[in-house]
Amino acid sequence: YTEAMNQGLNPTDRRLDSYISYTENIGGGKTRVWAPHNANGTYSYKELTLKTAFAMSVNTIAVRVGMECGVHNIAQTAYAMGIKTKLNETRSMVLGSSEVNLLELVNSYCTVVNDGRYAMPMLVERIEDRDGNLIYQAKKKEKKAIPYRSAYLMQKMLEGGLSGTSSSLWHYVRPFYADTEFGGKTGTSNNHADAWFVGVTPGLVGGAWVGGEYPSIHFRTGQLGQGSKTALPIFGEFIQSVLSDENFSKYRKKFPPARGLDSRLWTGSGYTYTQRDTTSYDYDHSEPYDETEEAGNPFALEEQEQASPTEEDTGQDEGDEM
Repeated sequence: YTEAMNQGLNPTDRRLDSYISYTENIGGGKTRVWAPHNANGTYSYKELTLKTAFAMSVNTIAVRVGMECGVHNIAQTAYAMGIKTKLNETRSMVLGSSEVNLLELVNSYCTVVNDGRYAMPMLVERIEDRDGNLIYQAKKKEKKAIPYRSAYLMQKMLEGGLSGTSSSLWHYVRPFYADTEFGGKTGTSNNHADAWFVGVTPGLVGGAWVGGEYPSIHFRTGQLGQGSKTALPIFGEFIQSVLSDENFSKYRKKFPPARGLDSRLWTGSGYTYTQRDTTSYDYDHSEPYDETEEAGNPFALEEQEQASPTEEDTGQDEGDEM
């Protein structure tokens, strides 16, 4: 989605959520069909805004946007933002099928929060001897990675995530909403072996991964293993602890106003109500779905359009789509 913003798309642009497939050459004169699924295997057959598709992890739209932008272009943007692992430039990459480590994933989100500037992560910032004499001071290294416009629009997209698959973060940050803004994105592998969540505030970015040492170790169902159920609470407990401590009051702040951007790029009608689920296509419909309460939730945006309750358009995260 960041590369889509680079190429001039806006969060309020719309794409169709419907069945989509591609025929791929696998060598030896053989082909295979790749057809990305939404979480529950159904489609709304509606044109949804990109901010809705991002918030609700609608895979079909992520793939459509990815094919428009070009897989190679997306990979280059990911590298610029902080991804160091070599990505497999296949269609499924746009759903996060290439493995990356948590540090570089979080660092790429930092680039968005830093208004498009990539900063090299520092594990050791300063070393002093026992008398307080400075022995080592890390030098900050940063560079422009993506345009300010793209970074700001992705900040708004991440904030919108809390109206969708990341909405359960509201339970942790409710006391701080008056003076702090939040955003986030979930991720769940299609065999429910890996669950991710990256949360952002203007001053802090944090991520969590939950999974087994080997891919064969996984949760029994996607409902149990989704990022919003396993990884998100880890970040939630962390950010709640930090913001509750007056010693860290400097982290309680809001994103600066947009510089030279028309708010109509990200506002307006568009957040369509959809069932919240970020798991794989084998979601067990026999299990009751635990929806986050919306009463009093500021992330349940006022401009929501009501979709038919029979038209579900949730998505299957294979990793992370930012």
